[in-house]
Amino acid sequence: MKRIITAFIACMLLTCTAGAVDLYVDTNKVATDTPPAIVEGRTLVPVRAIFEAIGATVEWDNSTRTATGEKDGTIVSIQIDNTTAYVNGEARTLDVPAQLINNRTMVPARFISEAMGCDVTWYQNTQTAAVADKIKGQHIYVTKTGKRYHFSGTCNGGTYYEATLAEAMGRGLEPCDKCVLTIDNSVPPTSETTPPASEATQGQRNALNSAKSYLGIMAFSYDGLIKQLEYEKYTHDDAVYAADHCGADWSSQAGKKAKSYLEIMPFSYAGLIKQLEFDEFTHEQAVCGVEQCGADWNAQAAKKAKSYLELMSFSRDSLIEQLKFDGYTHDQAVYGASQNGY
Repeated sequence: MKRIITAFIACMLLTCTAGAVDLYVDTNKVATDTPPAIVEGRTLVPVRAIFEAIGATVEWDNSTRTATGEKDGTIVSIQIDNTTAYVNGEARTLDVPAQLINNRTMVPARFISEAMGCDVTWYQNTQTAAVADKIKGQHIYVTKTGKRYHFSGTCNGGTYYEATLAEAMGRGLEPCDKCVLTIDNSVPPTSETTPPASEATQGQRNALNSAKSYLGIMAFSYDGLIKQLEYEKYTHDDAVYAADHCGADWSSQAGKKAKSYLEIMPFSYAGLIKQLEFDEFTHEQAVCGVEQCGADWNAQAAKKAKSYLELMSFSRDSLIEQLKFDGYTHDQAVYGASQNGY
């Protein structure tokens, strides 16, 4: 009876763990009828699903309970409950053997993928495993609070850190429409995509001079600068050339824009981010800009409360709710009200 109870509990734990793991190959989530499972710290996945997801053919020998996958001349054989697998006939020792789970043959994702020449990463926060096949070697850049992942660490002048494919997929990030979706065969953009300054047309040089002049007067986002140049009747291509070659740090531009807004009126942290996004800074740039501006958000709440009271009467609670509506935290809103006699 104890053995039955122990086996039942182990089965329940395994099923719970399996449901929490996501598997991606490149940027595509792999759908499986049996969810990936973590066994002794290793991610096991259905054998056919992983082989086919990376473009390998797979055969199953029921008599020996052995799966064999082949891709580009590489042959991998793995047997249920055997800690020895074979890559092109060479024996490899597994930390965890292939095994049956819910009547499905489950194999170590990392071993299979790396044996086939892929890279594998793991993101603990969301229990996500990611296999880089076609985009193997591609660098991926993100920010902590951003909504997109990038193939260029300087895209839009952002401030990024290099991440893993597993983190980007695990966080549900979308591809950047400038440095990811526009790239053929997942190759990062190169200087060949735009002509060097020495080969620029007269229109491009004029647009570049105008762009630098504008940036000397006020802050712009990348898209905002392009629109301003187009308003001045430059062609779209010339405006893009100017924005790409003007040397602006767009996160710094967001910081300058944030400071200029705070000189005019008070903002909450969240409200200022939204304002910068309205000006077409990316979310990452807006966050960076707001964090650079050095604002005291309690003081901003007090100023905002004062401006409201100069227009009309508020009760304490309604003033606090109004400030919270503007994006101030509850504590900031309470502070703002208290600094105005409430």
